[in-house]
Amino acid sequence: MLFIGAGAIFASCLPWLLTRLTSSSAQGLDVGPSWRLAFLVGAVVFLMAVAWTLARTRETGSSHADVVQGVTIEECRLRPGLWVAAGVAVAAVAAILDVRREVYLLAGVLALYGVLQRAVFIRGRRDPLRPLTGVLGIVASIAAMPAIMRRLALVQFFTWFALFTLWVYAVPSIAAHQYGNARPGSPVYEAAADWVGVLFGVQDAVAIGAAMFLPWFVRQIGVARCHAACLAIGALCFASMSLVPGGGMLVLPWAGVGLAWASILSAPYAIVAAASPADRVGVNLGVHNIFLVLPQLVGASLLGVVVQRGFEGRMHLVLPLAGLSFFIAAVLALRLRSDRRGGELQCNILH
Repeated sequence: MLFIGAGAIFASCLPWLLTRLTSSSAQGLDVGPSWRLAFLVGAVVFLMAVAWTLARTRETGSSHADVVQGVTIEECRLRPGLWVAAGVAVAAVAAILDVRREVYLLAGVLALYGVLQRAVFIRGRRDPLRPLTGVLGIVASIAAMPAIMRRLALVQFFTWFALFTLWVYAVPSIAAHQYGNARPGSPVYEAAADWVGVLFGVQDAVAIGAAMFLPWFVRQIGVARCHAACLAIGALCFASMSLVPGGGMLVLPWAGVGLAWASILSAPYAIVAAASPADRVGVNLGVHNIFLVLPQLVGASLLGVVVQRGFEGRMHLVLPLAGLSFFIAAVLALRLRSDRRGGELQCNILH
């Protein structure tokens, strides 16, 4: 958490710092020179990190079959027809409403998952003793998730939908509401973008500090209640972002989101690890990460339609929408404590 946060703070503040070092402005461009340089620095650092990992990291040997061999067809909750029907329905609605093409990608993912579930069912019935590998092994692992992971998937959906909304719409929303100009490329918009970067740095700095104290709160009230409380605080902070009178006051709500961010980066993984059999911890953690990506796909597909048609381009309504999504996640997080292994979850978070 410390190294993640330190890197995020540097990356978040880099455009603001480069603007002051280079005295650059957008000059009619959608993206200013400081942001272009920041993206270039990020790309170089990312490639260096990947190269270092490939050169210096050695994995212990274990086949994929060893990871998924514990999954049996009887454990899988397969509903192939339901998923295919959902994909067809989403595509039909997209065609009727004439919405963005990304919605068809979402429909295709739903339908493909149903088709793969059907393939898992056929393979499992044909040769039940042969371990499922590859894509079918992943699909089987998703279908065989413990009950608490299925509940956690809903929590993560609304959590990461809200986070994606923040990442995409924070700059235009803050530029429109606190800076009075939502036109990309203008000096005012560029100043808003630089300040939002600093605010994300504040979020990560608070997350580092909060991570030191979360284990104590978990021991007092349990991991589910602690995570729900952090998400609820984040929801209130999201809602207040469009209410504070000036850009400087945004430090307070962004600090509250930092508290939620600390829990998001730790509590769900502790829950998955504690609820998984020893031979499935790795694959279940991988499956859990899928539920971080799917809500972002949904957001990329639908948020543009919501903002332009539902909100009629009023950017100040977008961040409260993220707050509502966080609040739903907080309510759903309370259901996680009903799992029979809930007592074990309390002692694993962040340790």
